Amino acid sequence: MALFASLLFALVPASTQTPAPSPSLDVDAPHARVEAVPDHAHIGEPIELTFVVEHEDRATVALPDHTVLPRSIAFIEDLGLRRSDDPAHAGRKITRARWRVMALEGGDLSIPPLAITVDQSGKMSTLSAAIPPVKIESALQQGEDAPRSARGFRDTPAVHAWSLRGIVTALLLIVVMLIAIVVWKRRSRRQTLVAKLPSPIEQLATLEARARSEPDAVHNVTYALTALVRSAVDTHVGVHRDALTDADWSQAISTDDKVPEAVRTSAARLLASAERVKYGQESPSPLAVRDWMDEARKALEALGETPRIAA
Repeated sequence: MALFASLLFALVPASTQTPAPSPSLDVDAPHARVEAVPDHAHIGEPIELTFVVEHEDRATVALPDHTVLPRSIAFIEDLGLRRSDDPAHAGRKITRARWRVMALEGGDLSIPPLAITVDQSGKMSTLSAAIPPVKIESALQQGEDAPRSARGFRDTPAVHAWSLRGIVTALLLIVVMLIAIVVWKRRSRRQTLVAKLPSPIEQLATLEARARSEPDAVHNVTYALTALVRSAVDTHVGVHRDALTDADWSQAISTDDKVPEAVRTSAARLLASAERVKYGQESPSPLAVRDWMDEARKALEALGETPRIAA
């Protein structure tokens, strides 16, 4: 029996006797991955994405720009980059870069794999780092599968009868309204009504409403917002600096004693933050736009609390 087994084993091809060893992971090659914390969040809650890149000591790492994020993900801030020794492999480094983002839609966090470029030992490598699963809860309450319907109006109270006092009051109101209309028409014939321009605060309210209703017009809204603040400050102090860039304008008012300190601070912060959108064509998050509106409101309100300087 043993002899028969030996002969049978000898007749089996060598390729079927021993499986080929699986290729080992190349330790010297760069590797990249993405970590997400937490793995479960609600719409609008911050999520930290950490890019982890393992590479040689003198390698150069090029991380993706946050503008590659889809419109369903809002970029909040860059939390910085840190490089440390790889405890598992001597002579290698680990680069970690963190972003803070938030989801604008419910469901699974949908971000395509991000490209990370590593240049080490004269060889350029492009790594594809996939985002781990992150569950985003929608705005629906527990047990709901559709938005709740709007509340209906209350029933109109029934009016049982007309009183003499009510009739007299209604007739008097009608007479007063007719007199007011006649007086208004006569005055409109004698003088030309000059349309009053809305105040800076009223113009700001219009821009806020447009930012909410027209999210695609964010660049135009940003230009109008910075122009509103600059124009209001120049008009208030009686000095027009239309030809200056935002940076030069901020420098000019920083030494102008006629401009209140609170106005200088808020206006400079707003112009510096919005510069990337105006000239870099970046798309800011709704949170950033709201922050800019708040800075503009601080500047305009502080401006309105100080006496205007005649030109």
